[in-house]
Amino acid sequence: MRKIILSLVLSASVLSVVSCNREEDTSSAVIPPTVKPSENKTKEVTLNVEKATDWKYFSFEAGKEVSVTNPATDKSWDVAFLAYMVKVNGGASTTVDAKGEVYRTEQKDFSAVKEVPADAKYTKDETGSFKYGDYPNLQTKEDSFNNLISGGFKSKTGYVSLDPANRGKYPSVYAPNQWVYIVKTAQGKIVKLQVSDVYGGEKGTAFGYPKFTYQFADGNNKF
Repeated sequence: MRKIILSLVLSASVLSVVSCNREEDTSSAVIPPTVKPSENKTKEVTLNVEKATDWKYFSFEAGKEVSVTNPATDKSWDVAFLAYMVKVNGGASTTVDAKGEVYRTEQKDFSAVKEVPADAKYTKDETGSFKYGDYPNLQTKEDSFNNLISGGFKSKTGYVSLDPANRGKYPSVYAPNQWVYIVKTAQGKIVKLQVSDVYGGEKGTAFGYPKFTYQFADGNNKF
């Protein structure tokens, strides 16, 4: 276990300093619970977290955003977004043995990931702190999150990277990394997930609109 400190000072709408203890689960992929044929279809969703001050929770199984009062004891949600941070329902984010964890593939082509790698190593949520909000009026939040899929300054593994060099190619400093992830749901089912865009709003240039595609694996860990 090692100390990871991520610091960011950017003149952007949302900036972050993350400090956490990161622990990677080295368990291999397992056969997920039975998936209904209707669940195995590819689905696309866009969430609005542009002005969110708390996590927005989403259920892959229900296919929609869900209202959560106590996330640590609730298995109705699978993934949550706040600014460019992400949590899944497992690890430090649960007290009821929810199964959520994340593996990042080396692919950015959603259709190219046909099955779950047999040697997939998953990362669980951990506790830490991060800052978000409109610079310089940032808020600090102590919470659990998934360090692998969460974004950050020049992030190589997260769903979004923050870098002043992104201006021009993108509306602001945020650029989607477009990695394809394998995510275990709260119930232990396996989902293929890719965040392809992070911009939206009236003009399509506001950060805080993660657009993602997902698909459940079948009983043989194939998509």
